[in-house]
Amino acid sequence: MKRLLPTKVFVTTLLAGLICGAGYVPAASAAMLELPDIPIGSGGAQPNILLTLDTSGSMARAHMPDDVGTLTTTKRYCSSKKNQVYYDPSTVYRLPQDGSGNTLTFGDAVTFTNARTCKDNPFEDSACSTGNRINLSTNFRPIDTDDTPTPSYATCGQAIPQAAFYFRFNTALAGCDGCDGTIDNESCYQKVTVSATSGPATVDINGDGVVDSADADERTNFAIWYSFYRTRLLAAKTAISLAFSQFPTNVRLSGQTLLDPPGAAGLTNSPSLMRQFAGTNRTIFMSDIFNTREGGTTPLRVATDRAGRYFSADTTVVSSANSPYRKVPGDATSEELDCRANFHILTTDGYWNGTLSGLGNQDNPSSAETMPATSFVPATRGAYSFDGRAPYGDSASNTLADVAMHYWKTDLRPDLPNKVPAYLPFKAATDAETFYDPRNDPADWQHMVTFTIGLGVSGNLNPANYNARVQLKSALPTVTYPTWNDGTVDSDGEKSDDLWHAAVNSRAQHFVATNPDAFVIGLKKAVSNINARLGSGTALATNTTSISAGGRLFQAQYDAGWIGHLKAFKQSYNATTHLYETTEDWDSSETANFLPYNTRIVITNTTPTSSTYGAGVPFQWTGTPAIDATQKAYLNDNPDTLSMDSDALGPNRLDFLRGSTAKEGTDFPNRSSTYKLGDVVGSSPVYVGKEGRGYLDAGYDTFVTNYVETRIPVVYVGSNDGMLHGFRADVDASGNKTSDSGKEVLAYVPNKIFKNLGQLTSPGAPHQFFVNGPTTVGDVYGDFGARCPGGATPCWRTILVGALGKGGQGYYALDVTNPADFTEANADKIFLWEFTDVHDADMGYTFGAPSIVKLRDGSWAVIVSNGYNNSEPDAHRGSGHGALYVLNIATGAKRAKLTLSSDGGTQADPNGLATPAAVDVTADNQIDYVYAGDVKGRMWKFDLTDASAPASTFTVALGGAALFNASTTGNPRAITTRPEVGPHPSGSGYMVYFGTGKLLEHIDNTPAPPTNYFYGIWDNGATVANSASTILTQTVVETQNGANGNPYRLISNNTMTWGTGLGQYLGWKTELPTLGEKQISDSVLRNKRILFTSMVPGGDRCEGGEPGWLWTLNTDNGGPLAYTPFDTNNDGRFDSSDFFVLSDGTRRAASATRTLSAMSSPTVQNDVERGIEVVSGSLAGGGLGSTGTSAGGKKGRQSWRQLK
Repeated sequence: MKRLLPTKVFVTTLLAGLICGAGYVPAASAAMLELPDIPIGSGGAQPNILLTLDTSGSMARAHMPDDVGTLTTTKRYCSSKKNQVYYDPSTVYRLPQDGSGNTLTFGDAVTFTNARTCKDNPFEDSACSTGNRINLSTNFRPIDTDDTPTPSYATCGQAIPQAAFYFRFNTALAGCDGCDGTIDNESCYQKVTVSATSGPATVDINGDGVVDSADADERTNFAIWYSFYRTRLLAAKTAISLAFSQFPTNVRLSGQTLLDPPGAAGLTNSPSLMRQFAGTNRTIFMSDIFNTREGGTTPLRVATDRAGRYFSADTTVVSSANSPYRKVPGDATSEELDCRANFHILTTDGYWNGTLSGLGNQDNPSSAETMPATSFVPATRGAYSFDGRAPYGDSASNTLADVAMHYWKTDLRPDLPNKVPAYLPFKAATDAETFYDPRNDPADWQHMVTFTIGLGVSGNLNPANYNARVQLKSALPTVTYPTWNDGTVDSDGEKSDDLWHAAVNSRAQHFVATNPDAFVIGLKKAVSNINARLGSGTALATNTTSISAGGRLFQAQYDAGWIGHLKAFKQSYNATTHLYETTEDWDSSETANFLPYNTRIVITNTTPTSSTYGAGVPFQWTGTPAIDATQKAYLNDNPDTLSMDSDALGPNRLDFLRGSTAKEGTDFPNRSSTYKLGDVVGSSPVYVGKEGRGYLDAGYDTFVTNYVETRIPVVYVGSNDGMLHGFRADVDASGNKTSDSGKEVLAYVPNKIFKNLGQLTSPGAPHQFFVNGPTTVGDVYGDFGARCPGGATPCWRTILVGALGKGGQGYYALDVTNPADFTEANADKIFLWEFTDVHDADMGYTFGAPSIVKLRDGSWAVIVSNGYNNSEPDAHRGSGHGALYVLNIATGAKRAKLTLSSDGGTQADPNGLATPAAVDVTADNQIDYVYAGDVKGRMWKFDLTDASAPASTFTVALGGAALFNASTTGNPRAITTRPEVGPHPSGSGYMVYFGTGKLLEHIDNTPAPPTNYFYGIWDNGATVANSASTILTQTVVETQNGANGNPYRLISNNTMTWGTGLGQYLGWKTELPTLGEKQISDSVLRNKRILFTSMVPGGDRCEGGEPGWLWTLNTDNGGPLAYTPFDTNNDGRFDSSDFFVLSDGTRRAASATRTLSAMSSPTVQNDVERGIEVVSGSLAGGGLGSTGTSAGGKKGRQSWRQLK
């Protein structure tokens, strides 16, 4: 019997090619999008990370911990119960990956009869010749130490060689006392000979998305373990490949070993050149890792000291030209960034040795030492001092902790200003408490933060018994800190504790890795923590289309530490500066805006099936109704292991997610006591207020009067704390906030994210996305059953439909008509449905905003695109084609699916649709056509004009062909934003406006060809070729600074003649000229001009945000407007003085101005008093920007609408 596999997020499954001893068939994922779990493009200087890889001789051992090395003749040596390096049948051993996340391929497949024996580098065919192979079905020998061409073997009490085997710990065996704690009893070990049926079938070895009897074939799993995991160093290299392949491109990496190992290739004890982890640099770094050899002792202190001197630009370690602070290390003319942060990740399997002197007791000075801080404490209060208080100080000298403390508290570059971002997510009542809290890093001077990962080493102290403040959990709330040592660090236990102490001293984290998977998790957690210290970002919405007293701009953002905010801003015009200014009104994330955890209104929905769509229930463990058994199993699962194993903490996890602090700092992470909202990334706020939509349908006016005009205004936004939140957005009669403004009224947890939800309760867990897709709200008429007043269905309701983004493959819908009815008892009335890949396998990760529309048969529906990576190997693997869905607005049932069968998408190279634009061309509030772009650069048209509207009559228009393909041979151009659609200037057909570019993968944030464009394509009922003879091109001819100091782009004004004849065109394109420049946010069509922002990637700067340009183009030809859209001299007027003079003497209006709001779509409001439009943008690095633009004296919108 098959059962669905509750796959953990960090398990990469293997494909069916592993079955029956077949060679490994690499997953067809190389062409899939590498969708990251951290934000892209938040700006700021890229951090430096130096990895120190332990290459001491003990890394060649095939056992862990060290004392297992005396047991080579025992059964338990060949059991993962005792030997943490040995094969574990409950683990899926993943093939190593290259730096870009591609599973390594080999000239000869790794199979049970063809495993690899190379001890140093089995990862590259060039380093592991075909003579280094073994048939594990006949010639297996357990390894003890693999440090010579001929390794030493263990026997495990068996005659060797023989067929591969392992021992399973089984307390039911005769002679075993049945106690799990007696793992040294040889009678408790049962031999298992690896075969097609030997496995326990408890994990998805064959990668088909389910666990069943086929997973008992563990032969290839064993072969992968033997080839790439059988020793500590091999396992570490493989783990690094799996962890680092998922690292973002916004970090820079260098590597070093403890000593200079034998061999010419690979890392050495001299830090390698610091490089951005992007492009070929990823391959170079991983090749260095693969080629590194073991040998020598464990001088951890010397290696950490060398890392500190490297970041000090000590010329005995690194040349000036290769300084890690430079934008381009190796280029002596490259700028050094004073805000660049430095991180050291120290990995080791043992206890330090060797000599180091002269540092003294750095963490417990004889008198308080003045810190070089310039930003933590204002100058008026003086500099801060460090006095060695707990948990930092001890009485020992020249320890690893002293080395780490020295390079944390010392200004490593006193010649550079102190501009490293401080990391202060935990604010205390006093500055001293904030400064000394080890969860914070208040240092703004150039310093080194050292993360430590111990492979199988244990000390006298157990870090698991202490919280993130390094306080003993059992003693809480009494503050009890560890006693690090007895004054000297000389025993193995004290040296292991010193590894943890070093991380504490430098405001980092220590991880204990007892197996390769735990090592991967430790590396991921370290880099996640690094990213948490540096990130910030924003998104924007408004509650009005005009600047007014009660008008607000709502900005969602996140700060370092993954702290989220939803802020409301007032907006006003400054008549002196002629600028629009914003003033913060409230911040919903503050603790006072959340009810106590046990009285918050938090709902979820039960697990859907292929034919049901879930039922709304309170997000509660007990009660009727409550979460279901499947959801409880996910919450009971220990998130710090790779297998599904219950730790019975599910009820506590649920309370923690609701906001309980009872187990913070013990079982679960500490959270900010000041802010309670998780980071908001990708989910823009949506406002639901008291304004109707002007529909003329029967009963709508009554609905507006009875419900819309009387309801509580609410702003909704998704967050990566696992919830969609609704916050009150009240204003009083004078336009001022009320005492309820910003208070939470509802939270919703989608069922689809439950399998990963427990990660939020794991201290130091890598960041993940949960509810980070866009939302749409609309008033609709439909059969809503008991939700209708008095049960008189059909009726009008206000419905919110949301996408999950990277959080999951699906959409959800809620009834948000009347927030006064929001209670947990009404959960099933609030929740409508959840539509996921369970219902249709072609549903991918949903980054596209839904469109709520009225069809031509008079019914209402929601139109959604299928998103990306729908062919990800899982239990619901899709075809790889793009698809558009028409869903029942009330039930979520699929009314129609329009598959792009000619889009070239395959499971190996999947396509996916971006946000669709639903268009009403007949001005009857009923949809006629839908347009959507795909990740391969095509623009598609869908015909929904049939009034009878059965599913079979909706079609992919133009005979199933794309309207236009922006990609050309060798120049892929993705379309990832919603198109704008308007009438053609001639009145015949329609104009479709869109730009190209994507920011979905980390690699997208590096400058790279091809050149992207913004297009205006004529849909006149036929496809349009992408050629110079059919598409008119406009280019940037000059860039000049305005009188206000801002740079402006001046573009060509080539004449457009529409038609198919010679010298006539079927569309236009405007070049985005900077290398890698792209459009990644939706455009806005207003009054024969198109507004959009373009983003310039590759940020490595001290200023936050990704720079770009705000464009405004003439829709007739993609050229400049006849009037100036910008006030280039800040005199408050839009007139001839704002024009520029080109080098040829021509006067021209600017078409683009530089901005730091390139990450968000323009939000346009009317300033009725001044007769201009205000374009606002949310800055990537935080903050809000607004600029006035001229509409050329025109007001209003087109005569026909694009429905959203």
